[in-house]
Amino acid sequence: MTKPVPRIDLSAREVHFLDHLAPVWRALPAELRGSVYVADLEVAARARYHGLDRVVIGWPYRGTRLGPILAASYGDLRVCSRTRRPVILFEHGAGQSYSDRHRSYAGGTGRDHVALFIVPNAQAADRNARFYPNTPNAIVGCPKVDELLALEPPAAEPVVAAVSFHWRCDVVPETGTALDDFAPELDRARRTLAAAGVELIGHGHPRILAEASAAYRAAGIAVVDTFAEVAARAHLYAVDNSSTLFEFAALDRPVVVLNARAYRRNVQHGLRFWTEADVGLNAEPGQLADTILAALEDRPEVARSRRAAVARTYPCTDGTSADRAASAIVSMLTRTCIVCGANHASCGGPTDVVPVDQRIKERTRMGNLKRYPNPDYPGSFIKLSDETARRLGLLGSDVAAPARSAPTGDITNPGGAGPVTSTTAAPAPEPALAGVMRPSGVTHRARKEEAMADKVKRIGANTASASDDDDDDEVGVKDKKRQPPSSRRRRVVKDNPQA
Repeated sequence: MTKPVPRIDLSAREVHFLDHLAPVWRALPAELRGSVYVADLEVAARARYHGLDRVVIGWPYRGTRLGPILAASYGDLRVCSRTRRPVILFEHGAGQSYSDRHRSYAGGTGRDHVALFIVPNAQAADRNARFYPNTPNAIVGCPKVDELLALEPPAAEPVVAAVSFHWRCDVVPETGTALDDFAPELDRARRTLAAAGVELIGHGHPRILAEASAAYRAAGIAVVDTFAEVAARAHLYAVDNSSTLFEFAALDRPVVVLNARAYRRNVQHGLRFWTEADVGLNAEPGQLADTILAALEDRPEVARSRRAAVARTYPCTDGTSADRAASAIVSMLTRTCIVCGANHASCGGPTDVVPVDQRIKERTRMGNLKRYPNPDYPGSFIKLSDETARRLGLLGSDVAAPARSAPTGDITNPGGAGPVTSTTAAPAPEPALAGVMRPSGVTHRARKEEAMADKVKRIGANTASASDDDDDDEVGVKDKKRQPPSSRRRRVVKDNPQA
């Protein structure tokens, strides 16, 4: 009987995480889709906008027998890890990471319990594999781009340019926002573009959209809440640091890269900073309107540079990214390798290590061991092989127990006329060993017998000098001292002198 595959739950605490996960969720088989856990009513409304059902406001249930959880942020990963359920971590951005190992980016800390990484490109996969070599990576591109490609392109007129800014993230200077640098010129840029027949609209990361909206309205710029609406209306997109930079460029439309003054030009984080910064024309503070007008021309060399950067960022732009991600998840549930399709095994990176079953222990027969006197602890023994004893310089020394001397008389003819000598020849002295451990010579038993013989001689001498009244005149018997009478014995003698 085949064991049923457990259902998968989804956890998304913010709307932009759900925007990335929704296409993957719909691509999964219906029988594998479980509940969608969200943080509040706003995210729940976005889930229903994407057509997701079984929406629950709260955290996923805990249980080792439940299925895995699909998440797209470190916050969800941290809480979902407490449920003791496998976590499938989806990279919600373009795979951007920075010089440190921040927990929110590819290769960051705190990802030891992830069962599968779903990433957009090889840079994110390589960074994950460097720090988590035992966790598989599925390179799928960006499922969100699949939905954007399905949108109808905007009409030729009017020409619309959108501007957007990242939130105030303080991980490194490059994760911050350029809103402070470009906000003073928004009104002038709107008027300059309007004179050229270009409408300017404003957008922003959900965590800064409220602040950016105030600056847009002060400059007379209309605010657009969702990036899907930006993709449906805009012919050009200008943004500082966001995965939406590459998502819009994947639609083969021009983009403008906004550089804040705080961005360091001498650091290399990859992708946006700075290997793929040529995805579009770069604008410094004070150059917003002029750069947008130049980018709208979309010269051939600029278009070629954009397409090459997109191809490196999203190797899959054929509309199958969501299906690739869903296939990787199903393969993990059925324990099928996402690389070669093998059952109950996963392909890893190249290695020179020969795999060995952990239940098999390699054993080597040592042969018979012998007891040798321990030079470090007189009177004790150690068991060694001949090879080890030879290396330590103990080979040939006294082993086990000392050989007793044979009797000097013929034990088969007691009381005979003459003793038959059957003594053995004394062993030759062993050569001195220099630079190695020396054998201890006689064994503990031999030393003990020698000490006992000395004690017997000493007692015999004391006995010879004792008085004739001593009854213990046998040589080798310890001279016992008389014990003083007990107190009760003394009382009896005093009361009855004849006792």
